[in-house]
Amino acid sequence: MPIEALNKPNETDNERMRRLMQTAQKASPVAAEVIKAAISKGCGFQFQSMKDCSGAYDPSGMVFLNPARSDKELIHTLVHESRHADQPQIYVVLANNIRTNLQMCRAKEADAKAFECAAAYEMRNAVPEVWQDFKATNQGVAVAYVREKEQSKDDNKALSEAFKAWHDDTRYVDRYDVDTLDMLYAHSTRAGRLFLTREIPPEEIADKVCQKDGKTYLDDKSFMSSLRALTVDEQKVWPKAQLVYYRAYDNYDFKDKSVEELYTRSSYGEVKSQRKEAAPVQKQAEQKKQEPQKATPVKGVSPELWSRVVTLKSGQKR
Repeated sequence: MPIEALNKPNETDNERMRRLMQTAQKASPVAAEVIKAAISKGCGFQFQSMKDCSGAYDPSGMVFLNPARSDKELIHTLVHESRHADQPQIYVVLANNIRTNLQMCRAKEADAKAFECAAAYEMRNAVPEVWQDFKATNQGVAVAYVREKEQSKDDNKALSEAFKAWHDDTRYVDRYDVDTLDMLYAHSTRAGRLFLTREIPPEEIADKVCQKDGKTYLDDKSFMSSLRALTVDEQKVWPKAQLVYYRAYDNYDFKDKSVEELYTRSSYGEVKSQRKEAAPVQKQAEQKKQEPQKATPVKGVSPELWSRVVTLKSGQKR
């Protein structure tokens, strides 16, 4: 049944929320399972005005939906945010190293997007507007899911491919990477000597996050250690990772070697490994004999520290 046929012009927020939840649960077994799991964790559901997003999950146990967005968008968003309620409640942890924090955030977002995709796909006949809306804004994830689903007929393999495809969408990945690193930097002065000293292995992150029916659906956990899973933007993300790295070194005399596990992607698509390079932006600039890239200082960062990140010269302390 088309969503438009279900609309009621004078319904209250509670009536609208109930209708959206019922529509999702009736049209998709995946949506029903995800929403049921969220409710079992004590999660609530509310409308709240938001800027630039259709929904959010608050760790206190509340899914928020933006009432200004269309029903077709909110139905698949509801599944995404509800999935967060059933994930490990691990967020930015000051004791965890840079790679662990980035990957934990990425894995949770990729997992929620994969379940959102699976639910929207199941709704393609009952409420086709939902699937069309999802595909329009998540083309890479949708294509990966459908291709695997039609080829193998395996729900877990399709989820796995959608999870992997999320990492290719730099619109989302860069934004979450920046938020994670900004959070680490903002709280670094109160972190103490445990700052960035712990790690969760990539495969263990997959085991914690990529769960369906009590088992890991990710078909190849080595993906978590791949170039595809560990590449960050050279201009938007890598300088911020260096800021966090130097904060730990300057304040606590600790070098977070997890940055060596990352790869950087340039604006023209070249990907480089950062292994065995604590400050590769400087080294790359020296190798190319080019002037260091000018970058806009991060708010709250001293000019001295920022200049060290983008204009390091040979022989300076690392």
